[in-house]
Amino acid sequence: MLGLALTLTLATPPSPALLARLGTAAFADREQAGRELLGHGPDALPALADAARSHPDPEVRRRAAALADQVARSAETAARTAVTPVRLDFHNTPLAAAVAELRLRTGIPLQLAADVASPDRPVTVHGDLAPWEAVEALCLAAGLRERVLAEVLLQPMPGEPLGSLRRRPPSVGAYHPDAPANVPLILADGPAGLPGDRSGGVRVQAVPADFPGHKIVRGVGEVHLCLDVSPLPVLAGGGRWEEVTGIKVGRAEDDCGRPVTAAHRDAPEPEVRTEWLVLGGGLAVPGLLAPPFGDLHGRPATRPNPRLVTLPLRVGDRPARKLAVLEGTVLGDVTLPNQPLAVIDDLPRAAGRGSHGAGDVRLTVLRLATDAAGRTAVKVRVDTPNQWTFPRANRVANFGLFPGFAPSLLGPAGSPAAAYRFTDAAGRPLAPSGVAIGTLVDDGLRQSGELEFQFDREPARLVLVGEKTVPVEVPFRLRDVPLP
Repeated sequence: MLGLALTLTLATPPSPALLARLGTAAFADREQAGRELLGHGPDALPALADAARSHPDPEVRRRAAALADQVARSAETAARTAVTPVRLDFHNTPLAAAVAELRLRTGIPLQLAADVASPDRPVTVHGDLAPWEAVEALCLAAGLRERVLAEVLLQPMPGEPLGSLRRRPPSVGAYHPDAPANVPLILADGPAGLPGDRSGGVRVQAVPADFPGHKIVRGVGEVHLCLDVSPLPVLAGGGRWEEVTGIKVGRAEDDCGRPVTAAHRDAPEPEVRTEWLVLGGGLAVPGLLAPPFGDLHGRPATRPNPRLVTLPLRVGDRPARKLAVLEGTVLGDVTLPNQPLAVIDDLPRAAGRGSHGAGDVRLTVLRLATDAAGRTAVKVRVDTPNQWTFPRANRVANFGLFPGFAPSLLGPAGSPAAAYRFTDAAGRPLAPSGVAIGTLVDDGLRQSGELEFQFDREPARLVLVGEKTVPVEVPFRLRDVPLP
């Protein structure tokens, strides 16, 4: 993202003197040293890790550890939201054809509004741009603007009858039509150019000042400002954006240069310069936090637009037309495919010796036996959370009972072994000659299943792979953000 790119301009390791400034007596000097160290980006990680581990000053150790975590998270987010440029080469191309072509290349669900005048009018635009920048370039060239909707219609899955929408359970697997990335972007006639950070896989964009989701809280000097956080359908490495979990504001000023802070009623007033974390209150679009299950009468035909996030800001009792600058970080969750969930490096020694794995998934080798003919049987048990402990719409792809997957086995139906990667003593992949599915136990909170794999020779290592949800921090920098 742009904000991250600006922090990585100094591609050199930091000096010991700069690290030592983290422990100076003046608070402002310590903070400035931290900002300069962040400017070195990933090149600062070795020095920060060493300082966090062995520097004699405890304040330097504490700050260096925090900075190392921040740099590592920024680098991971940059990798997970990296994009491949899209080449635009439209010359007098009919508008509808250009929109369809860009939708095909990027996967972004672009749609022309029904009331667009002359959908076949010619449009010309060229360049190699990031996907979200390409959408903005096409809108500018064609005289289009994005029509932001507070409520969106439920969308059917591919091949799903429209009549089944109200009866569909909220969690249906890796493709969820109500996920942010699957909400259609409606392009209508009008001027483009809303402030936005579009350089990465997750776009952060302002919405018009007259958008009905904005809110002015009279008497307390607050404005609840809606932002549009839109991910690409597929992020780098096959990742899938799940949801916004919070917004962290780093810097905000109104059009008169006065500082603006994030509003949080349960904490003391932050310093102007200090970053501030907005969690639950930052997701205040009406109905956004409501359970997705609906009621006995089925789900409603519409739902709040999941791309919209509300940021409460304390502007004071003073007139302001816009924010001259709004910088911060969107905190979110991304689900990554084919991630190691549990690793057993020595299968023969692991049999009967406890479980392996971290977090919600535990893998246990119950038995490993080799017969006189050299055939080996490996019996394992995998323990995961119950599928209904993941009520959010797009968070059950590891564990759920949904089309194409078998319960609790973390593998495709008909081939559960796909999630279990065995190798022999030489490190070569080893495919089982047979798989038997055993018992399934579910107590309502967790579920466990047993499998027995047959091999023609003894396996040495096992890696259980599946989807894993990880936090990301997406920096953004907006200019001239309109206020309601």
